[in-house]
Amino acid sequence: PYLRLQPICESLALHRSLARLDLSNNGLSASEIAPLASYLSHSPSLTHLDLSRNTLKDKGATLLAGVLLANDTLLTLS
Repeated sequence: PYLRLQPICESLALHRSLARLDLSNNGLSASEIAPLASYLSHSPSLTHLDLSRNTLKDKGATLLAGVLLANDTLLTLS
């Protein structure tokens, strides 16, 4: 199920100057967020990420929280 975000994350890895990413209201679940979490751990320029209106639940939030400890550029997470 996480393959839906894989192409997006591969593109993000190539275009490392992206500052804002809006993935709101895409029906993303915790299992689908794994590739994005991997990208976030070493994103040099992403400052705003919108994941609102998805179904990440506690598991997805926990995964993101762990990764964000290593990310010092993200300023806004919705």
